Amino acid sequence: MRLIQRTGLSLLIASTVIMPVTDILQPVNVFAASSSSTASASGIKSFSLGGGSYAQVTDLQFLYGDSDKTAYFTVSVYNNSNSELDFSDYWVEMWTKSGTKYTIKMNDSDAKNNKVVAKTTTEYHFTAKVNSKLSLSDFSFKLVKWDFSQPDYTRTIGQVSVPTSYNPVIAAGSAKVVKYNSQKMSSVLASSRFAVIGGQLEGVLVYRLTNYSSQNIALGNLNYYIKRSGGLLGKLNVDVSPDEQLAPGATKDIQLYGSLPITKVDPNMQLVVTGAVGEAKTETPVATYSIKPVIASSIFVKPGSAEKLTIDSTPVDSKIRDVFYSRDNVTQSVSMYLNFNNKGKNSVTLPNYSYYLMTSSGSLYPAKQTQVQASSVDLSPGIESDQYLQFSLPLSVKSDGLKLVVRKTSDTNKKGYVVGLLQVPTQSGGQSGLNTVVPAGTGKVVKFNNLKMSSIVPRSRFNLIGGQLDAVVIYRVTNYSTESIPLSNLNYYIKRTGGTLTKLGAEISADEQLAPGESKEILLYGALPITKVDPNMQLVVTGTNPDTKLEAPIASYVVKPLPEASTYVKAGGAGNVTVDSMPVKTQIKNAFYDQNSDTHVLSMYVNFNNSGKSTVTLPNYSYFLMTSDGALYPTKQAPTTNVELSPGIEREQYLQFTLPEKANMTGLKLIMRKTSDTNKKGYVAALFQVPAQSQQSGTERAIQYVTQQGLFEFSVLRAERLAWGNEDMINAVISVRNPQFATKSLPNIKASIQLSGFTVDDKDIQLIKMDQSVAIAGGDYTLYIVSTKVPYTFASSDITISLSEAAGANGDASTPIGQFQIANDKMQLPVVKSTESMSVQGVGRSATVKIGQVGTYLDEENDSKLLYAEFDYSSVESRFSNPANLQAYFKTKDGNFVQAEFLNVKDKVTPNKASLVMAYASFPEDYDLTDVQLVVGQGITQNQFTPTGGTADGMVNAVQYEMPKEQVTAKTDFENLAINPYKISIRKLVSYLADNHQINFDFEYDLSRLVEYEKVAGTHKLVIELVDKDNKFEQTFSLEEGDNALKLGTTLRGSVSFDDEKLIGAMFRNTTLNIYDEFQGHKRLIATQSRTASGY
Repeated sequence: MRLIQRTGLSLLIASTVIMPVTDILQPVNVFAASSSSTASASGIKSFSLGGGSYAQVTDLQFLYGDSDKTAYFTVSVYNNSNSELDFSDYWVEMWTKSGTKYTIKMNDSDAKNNKVVAKTTTEYHFTAKVNSKLSLSDFSFKLVKWDFSQPDYTRTIGQVSVPTSYNPVIAAGSAKVVKYNSQKMSSVLASSRFAVIGGQLEGVLVYRLTNYSSQNIALGNLNYYIKRSGGLLGKLNVDVSPDEQLAPGATKDIQLYGSLPITKVDPNMQLVVTGAVGEAKTETPVATYSIKPVIASSIFVKPGSAEKLTIDSTPVDSKIRDVFYSRDNVTQSVSMYLNFNNKGKNSVTLPNYSYYLMTSSGSLYPAKQTQVQASSVDLSPGIESDQYLQFSLPLSVKSDGLKLVVRKTSDTNKKGYVVGLLQVPTQSGGQSGLNTVVPAGTGKVVKFNNLKMSSIVPRSRFNLIGGQLDAVVIYRVTNYSTESIPLSNLNYYIKRTGGTLTKLGAEISADEQLAPGESKEILLYGALPITKVDPNMQLVVTGTNPDTKLEAPIASYVVKPLPEASTYVKAGGAGNVTVDSMPVKTQIKNAFYDQNSDTHVLSMYVNFNNSGKSTVTLPNYSYFLMTSDGALYPTKQAPTTNVELSPGIEREQYLQFTLPEKANMTGLKLIMRKTSDTNKKGYVAALFQVPAQSQQSGTERAIQYVTQQGLFEFSVLRAERLAWGNEDMINAVISVRNPQFATKSLPNIKASIQLSGFTVDDKDIQLIKMDQSVAIAGGDYTLYIVSTKVPYTFASSDITISLSEAAGANGDASTPIGQFQIANDKMQLPVVKSTESMSVQGVGRSATVKIGQVGTYLDEENDSKLLYAEFDYSSVESRFSNPANLQAYFKTKDGNFVQAEFLNVKDKVTPNKASLVMAYASFPEDYDLTDVQLVVGQGITQNQFTPTGGTADGMVNAVQYEMPKEQVTAKTDFENLAINPYKISIRKLVSYLADNHQINFDFEYDLSRLVEYEKVAGTHKLVIELVDKDNKFEQTFSLEEGDNALKLGTTLRGSVSFDDEKLIGAMFRNTTLNIYDEFQGHKRLIATQSRTASGY
């Protein structure tokens, strides 16, 4: 009997068709988010098997095919007896309540296990293919027992109907212990999120499992489907590895994802979980869950909030940190940083993510650039990392309502699934108040390659220069990281209304690093092709990754420039430039305006004063003059280069500008640009209002001019009118100064002279160089003398000196430099006091000339007299040199000019050793020389200074000496008589008669030098004169050298003899003995003694 029963069961089972699940499912590649209603499951009544044992139908549910569906259910058999229960004696029948019976099939593995151990429960799993229009509550079940005494061999144990309230669907968010392959596991559909992306409904569901069994659960054998209204199924992808196991007691959140070909959420969607069992991997339902997706308003994370990700069971926050918008003529660009922050306790490696920007119309644009691959980023607990993203959109796309879609991808799933949906903040801030543009003057900590730095735009200025808006922006950064920040990897842009970007230059070195804790103000500069300040301008700062060479925005700042009027240093005021972190005060010191027939010439000095504490080297500066209508005129000067400026030291830069005659000369501004070899245009370092004309007149005024050799400053130091024979000489000393710092060769200049409107012929003008230099060092000068001769009767109220630069092959062409007007009353000669020295200037001639003794020498026979002056001449050269050729004349009180003869030393002289030179002129004996004046200058001959021993044809650089008082009283003794350069004393005079008309005088004398002169230009002699009544007898002696010279020494013996018949009896008469200083045949009495007859 039992064998027949078992055989019958086997035959029955064999007659049941087993249909693979893959034949009854309709896989779909997409899925949609929805919310589904939940219902409480009402159980199906059990069948009593007697003795407390029972059987109960559970887990009744459907799987849907194309046109039908398969019912799956489980029969749980509990054996309450103390012996085995053979369930092969029983069978279950499935009926509709209207009386239709369906063939059922028992799971193969269950058919082999029909013994139910005492006090245990065994489950048997069945399937039946049913009408697709039936619902679960349309069925009933019969439990029958094989009984061959019955006509159909079965006896009905009982029949139960599925209650109308029966619903096996588990409510969303509710946990339920389910069975898979006889293994228990707690399950819950933790969350679901659906969004329309790319024209389809994409969903991401989190299915949480906990293994309640004692064996591993093969997660790769579980399958997941979205069931929509009407029973359509769409298979979901699952983010687990094929061989992943869930250990006993372990819990895992399983990410499910997929797409549905719909654009709206189905409110009746369910998650169907199945499992493959047995060797044939037969797919059977595990559980069905209602889906309650996140409400639409919460699908996308709001700006400033974080998307909660789970990576390797570790929570990681992701948040859009900053967003940057820009555009050009073709596309608009949206860039952002996506920040990842590990909130867990374990390190994780970010998986592969792909990024898309979704517009309000649903269009998707993939990220064009990413800074790093996320999969290469290890994230320790509490550590943040930024991912830079850049998207390009057509200009026609609206940038409002953008959303960032983050997908997790893999090598086997290139499309991946959505793990993040974030609203993108707008340009002026997000909907929650996040502001990605830093307000003007506000600091913000930003990140560059995950290095933190504090940043601020403290000030900026914009000036309309040359038809463009010239920008200077200061960007201050402080390194808050533990590593140095390479500043050369930062880039800067001005963003204007509409998103147009203009790149700025940065004044940093190519390899400059910002050390940890260090601060720096970075000067940014550039020109914008606009003429007015854009009120919506921003500074966009980007960084270039040194490895990927990818440029990514760091931050945007509101730019609030200073009022333009305040950016110019007011006329007469001083501004500051920063050089090597030191403040350098800058100021326009003087401005001079000139105008000729067709141009304006503006000259000025810019003063630099180092007010810091360290020496700096001035950088290259170029200069431009800007008129009120914006026209720019460059200076003729070369840029300032390599000038060292110590603390407290000032240096001047001379500038000269030439403007057309019609230029508006009011409201002028000076633009000072800092330039370099790599940046020829440079940037505006300072701006000045140009002051009005500086007040100077006469010879004080300097003219600055740029010659072919460079910038020079020309000025007239002094002028003079000197007597020269029957003519007068008109001379002017011209200074040519190099106001810059580099040495320059001498300019080629010409000079012309006008006297009260009369123009002197060029051939009558001499231009004399004061020295033989060929170049002028920075800050140094050289001197020229312009000279001409006019009749002494020519009267002139003023003199005009005109300078020009000679040009052309023969120097015939010229370019005017400027004019100097000298009033007649400004030509007074400098006066040298008798206690002071005249200075002779000129390389190779420099010397001092101090007046010494003056005297009048008489020639009674010729009724003439000499006016004599002698001088100490001392060379101040550093080597042996030829002395200057001095010239002189005397001016008497009645206005007469008498040319003097000047005796100069003709040999080279030693530095700092004195020589004796002298000047003299002959006058009638009765000429009144009271208050006579002496004028001494340097001789010139044919456009150069007269050489030693040469003949002068004029003189220059004259001074007027105050004449010392002449010693006119002769001494009455013969002690210490001065005949420069000697001193002589005569004593022990003894007279005697050699014959009756010859008287001899023997004497003792001392002869020494008053001064040890190196050279003496002229010769003096000593004359001893005997006066007897009206008769005079004399004898002349040379001093030191000559046949009858008195020699140097002391207590030497000398003798003088007078022989004349008129001297007969003179020994017995009173006579006088005189001693003279003789020069050029003229004598000056220096001592006299009267002698009586008894004295002989």
